[in-house]
Amino acid sequence: MRNRKRKARQRIIDFTLIAGRRAASAYTVANLSSDSAIPATSSSTLSNARCRIFAALLIGAAVAINLAYFWINCPIDLSGDEAQYWDWSRRLQLSYYSKGPAIAYIIRGATAILGDTMPAVRTPAVMLFGATLIGIYAIAVRLFCDERVALWSLVLSLLSPIMIYLSGAMTIDAPMIACWTWATYFAARALFDSSSNQRRSVMSSWLCVGLIVGFGFLSKYSILLWFVGLVVFMFVDRRSRRDWFGATGAFGISLLFTAPVIIWNNANGWVGFRHVARQTGADGGRFNLGNVVEMVGGQIGVLGPTIVVLLIGKAYETHGTHLFPHFSAATCRADEISQPPPP
Repeated sequence: MRNRKRKARQRIIDFTLIAGRRAASAYTVANLSSDSAIPATSSSTLSNARCRIFAALLIGAAVAINLAYFWINCPIDLSGDEAQYWDWSRRLQLSYYSKGPAIAYIIRGATAILGDTMPAVRTPAVMLFGATLIGIYAIAVRLFCDERVALWSLVLSLLSPIMIYLSGAMTIDAPMIACWTWATYFAARALFDSSSNQRRSVMSSWLCVGLIVGFGFLSKYSILLWFVGLVVFMFVDRRSRRDWFGATGAFGISLLFTAPVIIWNNANGWVGFRHVARQTGADGGRFNLGNVVEMVGGQIGVLGPTIVVLLIGKAYETHGTHLFPHFSAATCRADEISQPPPP
């Protein structure tokens, strides 16, 4: 426990400077968009095409700023976790003591192409950060059929502390969050496009969910909890229950990716499984209310108070109503047809 706390404190110290730089950069880019572009136009003139342009500029700027910072005389060396994963990348295996193998293979690929340097190790984190931002925009468009909602979702994401951290830290969270985001996108496609003439597209979406979550498992085991959220949603929303077969298939596909981890642990006395059991409290642990409070407070901290307040307010506003007013792609297309084109 002391080692874990010491590691957590060291990680905070290592990334204090980089988080501040990222926050300033994200805030500047977001303000350039929100102050000069969005309020200056009415909702009718902020067309879908313009929203996509603004989104592309925001994502491109965020990625470019991070890459430039790392490759041009960055003063912050690898953190303890990053150094450990880089060391793993020099000795590729099916799995490792505490984590799956994906992080090591990603770093190995980056250093083989870009060189065995600190910027090369962190470059995949920046690219995964960009992929996550694109996924957030795509999810918002899919659920709300409104490019303006997607654009503001992107702006809020850029101001979130956890996204600032993920923009440069090459840890297991970077690929896991990217996989979580895109699994959610394809699940939304599968759940909301379940008409009979789209079954092939639905099944391909569930296939993508299984593959993405499976790869995410090779980065961080806890991504399998994504399916818990899916089960809860399907329990609450009756219309989505008809897709239980596709969801079950996606879960089965993701379990195939556990094979390398199981094989490695079987050859090494199940040391990785025992490590995870101790971390989760399953082995000799007990319930502690203080840990629950700490976890909730940590989640609020990584999201940022602004986003938390907005989430709570929106949840209260939509209480008793359906969260997604445009439930299907067909409804989205009908709405677009009925709206007059922007001037």
